[in-house]
Amino acid sequence: MRTTHRCVIVDDDPHFLSFARTVISELSPRLELIAFESALEALDFLSGNRVALIVTDFRMPFVNGFQLTAAVRAVDPKVPIVVMSAEQLGLEAIGRGATAFASKPDLRTELRLVFERLGLGSRKRKRMATAPVELELVT
Repeated sequence: MRTTHRCVIVDDDPHFLSFARTVISELSPRLELIAFESALEALDFLSGNRVALIVTDFRMPFVNGFQLTAAVRAVDPKVPIVVMSAEQLGLEAIGRGATAFASKPDLRTELRLVFERLGLGSRKRKRMATAPVELELVT
């Protein structure tokens, strides 16, 4: 098995999968992203490859995100797994072995926080330009 800074992303919705890829590549450009529209395809890949992170949707046909998490945990208890959903499943996701949960409606913000916690965020920080401010003293 080859270890690298790879991230597997799993979502059966190709549009959301594309969005998640964009968000993750912005948050951590050093990760090589490998996307799957099926948990079964992801499991097949993961059976012969180690990754730095797994981000998976919860609701998918055949194998859902919790089942994917359980299958991965059986062979790799340490890999970070983020379950994402539009449903409020955070506590259940953590209870079922996920490292973190991200709400799909707030994906960019929530993944940024998760990536910072896991040390996967971009090293580059954008600085905001600020205009000089004139202060008026009131006496």
